[in-house]
Amino acid sequence: MKRTKEQVISSILEACLTGVSKTSIVYKSNLNFRTVIPYIDSLTKRGFIDIIEGPIKMYKTTDRGKELLSGLKEIHELL
Repeated sequence: MKRTKEQVISSILEACLTGVSKTSIVYKSNLNFRTVIPYIDSLTKRGFIDIIEGPIKMYKTTDRGKELLSGLKEIHELL
């Protein structure tokens, strides 16, 4: 069964809670690189994920992203 955009976003935000690499996001959210890059770009531009520069670029869910994740979980539970 195909996942909705909201489910994909939720899985990406969940994966980024502790600060992870792009590869970890791909594996934890069960996506491929071609699919995950536009989502990461969009979530970063909207302030839901922060980029942590270093030897390996890391991605971490922001407080705003945590609020979105919480809201998405609530909606999913209602359905």
